[in-house]
Amino acid sequence: MNGLARRRPKNGRFAAVLIGIVATGLLTGLWFYGRPVHHVHAGLATLKSRDWERLQYELLALPHSSEYAKPSSLFSAALKLERREFVSAHRELRFAADDASLRPLAWLLAGEALYAQNRFREAEINFKRALELDPDLIDAHRWLAIAYYDIGLMHEAVVHLRRVAELDPSDARPHRVMAVIHMDLGSNAISVEDFEESFRRNPRQPDRADMLVELAGGQLSLKRYDDALQTLAACEETAEVMSMRADALYSLGDAAQAKRLAQRALAAEPQQRLSLYVLGKIALGDRHYEEAVDFFTRGAKIAPSDYDMQYMLVTALRAAGQTEEAEKRLELAEQLRLVREEFDSLLTRAIDEPYNADIRYQLGILADRLNMPHLAQSWLKAAVVLDPGHGLAQRALKKQGNASPDAALLLRGS
Repeated sequence: MNGLARRRPKNGRFAAVLIGIVATGLLTGLWFYGRPVHHVHAGLATLKSRDWERLQYELLALPHSSEYAKPSSLFSAALKLERREFVSAHRELRFAADDASLRPLAWLLAGEALYAQNRFREAEINFKRALELDPDLIDAHRWLAIAYYDIGLMHEAVVHLRRVAELDPSDARPHRVMAVIHMDLGSNAISVEDFEESFRRNPRQPDRADMLVELAGGQLSLKRYDDALQTLAACEETAEVMSMRADALYSLGDAAQAKRLAQRALAAEPQQRLSLYVLGKIALGDRHYEEAVDFFTRGAKIAPSDYDMQYMLVTALRAAGQTEEAEKRLELAEQLRLVREEFDSLLTRAIDEPYNADIRYQLGILADRLNMPHLAQSWLKAAVVLDPGHGLAQRALKKQGNASPDAALLLRGS
């Protein structure tokens, strides 16, 4: 008892000291939180997250003094850009850029403003200047990736997307965009790797269902049929998914199951091209030539620019003894091959002439003829980005609808 009694004052003193330390820490924290410099740091963080309401709060919390005038101008410019008040925002950004620590962000925001006004070349210069000052400015890399994607410079876009992925290992979206790019370029093996890495980083992305179907399509093109079936097992059983499963099963030798799935897909969606293609191949293999001709003819009507469908129709017509019709279809298939060659030639020119809007317009028209709606819209958008007054591209783009993925939306995960 006496020992305990002797220790109590010591414990009491220890408790008092501890309370004093905690209280001092709390007061220091409250003091720091109330300091204007805290609102500068908080505003910069909020600017990156694009929380405009919070940014407005941090701006209002800064004192009206020369010491904080430049960060105030930066925050004010960002809010004005969100309201599309470009002229006033540019004035604020020029003033904010006098502060070396804020200059990279000022260049970045100026680039965003110029891009929103369809002034592509000037925006590109601003994004590059921001990176010269801060090579790790992740949003500058994001915007250059978006800009190059939009004008069809996919290799340059990939360079900046890879840098975004390096700077933020938790971000799944750069690999998602790279997967789309490589898929459109026909680099299916790389596209599949990009999809897999994107899923590794985040298995539950907003457009997960679309990504799974696209991944399965890449796996089918690489003849990875078992992998494709495993991917499709995680998908909702739509007509498209059933058709892809039928294609994989047929390639693995299970024609009976493939036929059942393809028929179910056609019952749900009579315009399902891949199911008609699979059923045509099955009929051809069973020597039911007239039936094969019917399936391939229906498929060719749905997708007249599908070279594989046209070629298989020629094969079925010859097998059925319809030689004259087969020759007509062969001529059409040859025309499609020549269009594809012209498209590939223009792709090379588009890389050599990155700011040529006319080449991009021509690529959009050819992609449409080749039944590639995503690519058609992407190239037509590129023409309009480079030349907002390109009337032919604008009219063709309106006819396309909404087929092409938007890089900015994909990178935000929207």
